[in-house]
Amino acid sequence: MADIYLDIADFYANQQETEKSLSHYEQALSICEQINSKEKVADILYSIGKLHYNNNNFIEVLWPYEKAPSILNQLIAEQSKKRYYEKMATIYFDIAGFHHQVKEFQEVLPFYQKALKIRIALFGQNNLEVAAVCKSMANFHKEHLYYPESLSLYERVLAIKKCRLSAR
Repeated sequence: MADIYLDIADFYANQQETEKSLSHYEQALSICEQINSKEKVADILYSIGKLHYNNNNFIEVLWPYEKAPSILNQLIAEQSKKRYYEKMATIYFDIAGFHHQVKEFQEVLPFYQKALKIRIALFGQNNLEVAAVCKSMANFHKEHLYYPESLSLYERVLAIKKCRLSAR
């Protein structure tokens, strides 16, 4: 039943009907919490945070984004699975973007660095997921006039993309 609520919530989110979407996410969340489906709970929390972020409701963004990693950490402790780490990296990447958007600049790089560390561990140095984090970090540094750091990261992105092209 939670899956149907999620499908409806996603539908409303795509239609920019935030309140209806949120209501269905909350119903799905309640069901998943009752049946102790931790991975689904983390996924729903991520979706709720993303919904708030996409609708510029920045006051409500952090609570689900902060709760999801703690649930994923529990799952990782129980059974270390790659997908939990991937989700964690995505959440950290999005939290960094959120902090950047609301101009909480001191919080941006630590979350990008967490995402980068996980993605390097999962995919290796020459992966496009790693390049995406590096590029966001480079953009952040450039915006704040830290040009040497920015250039170094842009060069790293270029090297990754060249490596990917030569591997084809």
